Amino acid sequence: MRKFIKYFIIGVCSALVVLVLLATYLIVPIWSNLPSGAELRQLSETVETRLDEMPEYVQLALLAAEQPDSLIEGPSAISSVITQFVKGCDDGSCGSTISMKVARNIFTNQRQLVRHPNWAFRHFIMTVKVEHYLTPEQILELSLSQIYFGPNTFGIAQAARFFFDKDPANLLLSESALLAGLVKAPTRYSPISRPERALERRNHVLQLMVKHDMITDSESTAAMAEPLGVSR
Repeated sequence: MRKFIKYFIIGVCSALVVLVLLATYLIVPIWSNLPSGAELRQLSETVETRLDEMPEYVQLALLAAEQPDSLIEGPSAISSVITQFVKGCDDGSCGSTISMKVARNIFTNQRQLVRHPNWAFRHFIMTVKVEHYLTPEQILELSLSQIYFGPNTFGIAQAARFFFDKDPANLLLSESALLAGLVKAPTRYSPISRPERALERRNHVLQLMVKHDMITDSESTAAMAEPLGVSR
């Protein structure tokens, strides 16, 4: 019995060593070929609008709409990407976390599109690097600078000017919630072509903000009473 346990332990340890070596063989080249920490930090410095240059409810609205727990409380978004990497993405939830979207946008900007045969694994490693080298604030700033809001409209600065003819610093709570609601499906919730759906989505985001104690009931009620206010 003791010999069996001894050989079992040796076998398990050997298997772990092999797995570690295999993981190193697979991961190190990909890790090295992807943008470095210095490149990611440099990228974060190129954002057009900093968090402190816009009302706090702009970023809170995005977090409420997209990922309320990831950057303010609870576990890192990496727990979500690991779960999705292991279990797969049959439910269409891949790319759902803010960090994953930032990583995906970095790939797209570098023309490393999802047709790459190792896309899922490379996306996983890129997300790990994003969360390792950047602070939550930098990740959120990058996300707000890259988000697609509609035709030829990328980032919060362009969206604020396109829909409301103003800078992000001057966005109202209702306007912030409207833009945050667009991220999920810019065409479906377009305030220009589908104002009724846009209004319903905006109010839902406001309700989520109340649920997560980001704003008060009275603030939400006042914002819901506002018209869409789109300048087009």
